[in-house]
Amino acid sequence: MANKKAKKTTKKSATTAPKTTTTKVVTKGTSSATKPGLANFVKSLAGPKDLDGIFSAKTLSLLFVEMIGAMALTMMYTFSKGNVFYLMFAVGVMVLAFSNFAISFFNPIFVLGNWLTKKISAKKAALLIVAQILGVMLASVLLTNFIQAVPEAANSRGAMFGSQAKPELFKLSKITEGKEWFIFLSEFVGATLLGLLVAQTAKRNTGEKAVLVGGGMFVSWFVANSLSNYLQQGANLLNPALAVSTVDFDKDTWQWNTVVYIIAPILGGVLGFFINKLLVKDSGVKTSVKTA
Repeated sequence: MANKKAKKTTKKSATTAPKTTTTKVVTKGTSSATKPGLANFVKSLAGPKDLDGIFSAKTLSLLFVEMIGAMALTMMYTFSKGNVFYLMFAVGVMVLAFSNFAISFFNPIFVLGNWLTKKISAKKAALLIVAQILGVMLASVLLTNFIQAVPEAANSRGAMFGSQAKPELFKLSKITEGKEWFIFLSEFVGATLLGLLVAQTAKRNTGEKAVLVGGGMFVSWFVANSLSNYLQQGANLLNPALAVSTVDFDKDTWQWNTVVYIIAPILGGVLGFFINKLLVKDSGVKTSVKTA
């Protein structure tokens, strides 16, 4: 009898053990099931992962660099009046100086190209473009204030040299009537070549990036300006952000200026990025490189 009781007790202990484990599993399931909305609410407060990346220190520093770089590029373009030699060296130096950042080289067409080829997110692309436009606007304000202060300083030093011409902020010349589509073509071709060359900097080191970006801007501006010079037109931009400070968007010319200096380089730059993507895909090289 004692042996039977011992066997019964062992059977009970063996049967009760899994019950305790099952009850624990059930309680865990019921606790998560009773509050299904709480986890989703916490996740919604945390936000998507991309939003966390946008407000990170790295992204904020990237936006600051893009704004300062766009401001410096605008000032150099204005002072040099679109001289491609000065711009080539200036852009190359800036790329070397900011080599620790995955910069978009202070041009919205590169941002849009990286976004459409799925290298950066839409939120980061929008913030980068805003930062670049703010940099150009800041440069325009600083240059305007500087130019307005020049006549006062000159007049205070003496008026013995006669009348003095009031300095003006550099602006692109008005597009010749009837030749708008030719200037559109020069901007489009130059931006396509520029986008194709810059798109190849994703896996390059700092020195190669500086050469590709600086040399690419020189070649692209040279080609675009050569096409424009046949029509006796001024310098090209190949940068929609620069149009904010160097193009007059008055009521008579804003339509063509928008098409030529904003839409044309955007279309050309994006086309250049897609051409590069097709070339890299055909060569068998992976293109899953994040630039920002």
